[in-house]
Amino acid sequence: AFLDWLPSYATRHRPVIQLNGTTVRAAMIICWFLPQMFENRHKLKLAVAKVLEGVDIAAGLGAQVASLGGFTSILAGRRRFEAADAAGITLTAGNALTAALAVARLRTELDARGRPLQGETVAIIGASGDVGGTAASLLGNEPGRLLLVARNQERLERAQLTLGHPNAACVSIS
Repeated sequence: AFLDWLPSYATRHRPVIQLNGTTVRAAMIICWFLPQMFENRHKLKLAVAKVLEGVDIAAGLGAQVASLGGFTSILAGRRRFEAADAAGITLTAGNALTAALAVARLRTELDARGRPLQGETVAIIGASGDVGGTAASLLGNEPGRLLLVARNQERLERAQLTLGHPNAACVSIS
């Protein structure tokens, strides 16, 4: 019950990330709630209020984009977009941010080793899902070879066609 009453807040950590040649200043906003808050209307209202409060905090920090993670992306429904519009920021689901950060980290690791992405074989596990598919799209045709790995062969082949990478291969696992 204690978490029900904790307000949303921004952590003190403010990482600076290089993403596709752009400097991104980030902040993490915590909106405490547990799935049990969905049990009754009163608690559900509290949880939605926390998400909307988090959007306001992001706007107050000067955010142009806020990425919702966990249950927050489904919890507030359309109200989250109305709140973002009112605050003048863009909201995304956590999947887009996760994919972008993964690609940025890959580039950073390769750069640190003096290895160009064009000469690498990159495997994306979960390539037919939201995070993996977005990561593959962000990489574009840069990797020398792209291995798309997932369980569903049909979805993998659709992803491969959509990407149009000349050296992409599908690897289905079960």
